[in-house]
Amino acid sequence: MEAERTQFISLEAIAAAKHGERRHCLEQVSGADIGRRHPIGATTLRLGRLPPADIVIGTAGVSRVHCELALHDDRLIVADLGSTNGTFIDGERITGPSPLPVGSILQVGDEFFKHELLTGTQLQKSAELDRDLAAALAYVEALLPAPLSDGPIRADWVYRPSARLGGDVFGYGYLSATRFALFLVDVSGHGASAAMHGVAVMNLLRQSALPGTDMADPGAVLAALNALFQMERHGDMYFTIWYGVYDTASRQLDYACAGHHPAFLLPLRRDDALPLRTRNALVGASTGRRYSAAQTTIPHGASLYLFSDGVFEIVTGEGLEWGLADFLPALLAAPQSGLSESQRLYRHVCAQSRTRELVELDGRLDTAGVGAIETAFAAMTAAVGQPAIVDLTRVTFLASLGVRLFISTARAVDRKGHKLVLFGATPAVTEIIETMGLEEIVPVVATQAEARARASA
Repeated sequence: MEAERTQFISLEAIAAAKHGERRHCLEQVSGADIGRRHPIGATTLRLGRLPPADIVIGTAGVSRVHCELALHDDRLIVADLGSTNGTFIDGERITGPSPLPVGSILQVGDEFFKHELLTGTQLQKSAELDRDLAAALAYVEALLPAPLSDGPIRADWVYRPSARLGGDVFGYGYLSATRFALFLVDVSGHGASAAMHGVAVMNLLRQSALPGTDMADPGAVLAALNALFQMERHGDMYFTIWYGVYDTASRQLDYACAGHHPAFLLPLRRDDALPLRTRNALVGASTGRRYSAAQTTIPHGASLYLFSDGVFEIVTGEGLEWGLADFLPALLAAPQSGLSESQRLYRHVCAQSRTRELVELDGRLDTAGVGAIETAFAAMTAAVGQPAIVDLTRVTFLASLGVRLFISTARAVDRKGHKLVLFGATPAVTEIIETMGLEEIVPVVATQAEARARASA
């Protein structure tokens, strides 16, 4: 079975690094493991789809043994190993062993890596952070319930945090022989603190461990959570929640939500989506609140859809900001053969959001400015596999290094079959663009509307 996540196996280079000595490494600037650093030691480092590659990349377009990197006289050299789709440096496909300069972007399949020089201390801290984040993510995923493929209740799901760790958690399970509880929690923010806050809530719910609380009473459950998780005692974090209890004997669903959008109930004929929501304040913002609950009957063969706001809070290629109403037609669409409902909806949302990306730049694009944004810029443009539109209205200066950034990024975007378009340059920046002939390589237009049209052409 092929790996689905990028993995780094050897930490030998970290152990060998002295605190003041700089070491070569690759920083991942795309994908689920964005921010992970891979140190490069004295031995050759191989990238490929399967072990024994040192960096295993399970995404599309990666060959079993794709490429290798090695240090020669303190220069990092990349060699393609006969891969099907090629290896790219700053958007250019290499045809033989090629140097990867510090700051350049290496593309392998759909993954992008930036070449960095870091001290041993920096690498050690990065590795410790990676281990902590990996352990935290593994812990969160281990707490998620298994899909249910038989019995009176069937359940499936897709869990994709928007960052390496997120604040969304969910769970379900039987409270008794006939009562089945389910919930979804969305903690404000991202990262380890939001994830651990979500886990604390999740563990209380999955273990039915709220003191003095009837877990079959959704209103009482939300009130108990609100009393336990006040913001001032938990780093100013709050959360929204949808919580329900279904009785398999009576077919009654009791539910309540706090600051959360509805769950949706679809009958077998899929001609309507009934929102299930009670209007209550989010959890943690104020004390002594009562939480209202509601009840509905579940028809035979009906489906209940429960999802986080990340499913519908997207921007389409036309620049439209989606809301909940824009997502609802997808719920009513017919099931797709070979896919679970969760997989079908996940693919639909990815297809809608995998379009143009607007990137706004600010300040001076000189050596310091480019260095500060280069990694994030690559992640938002070359790494996402879609057209990119760059707003230059607040860029006050453009140095040759900034021009190089635009050219290399445009080539990387072009290799994925899309365009990078610049717009809104001030007269001073326009003069630099014209002097250096950048507009002959990268499309440069006046307005955002023109940029969108050019990116679609």
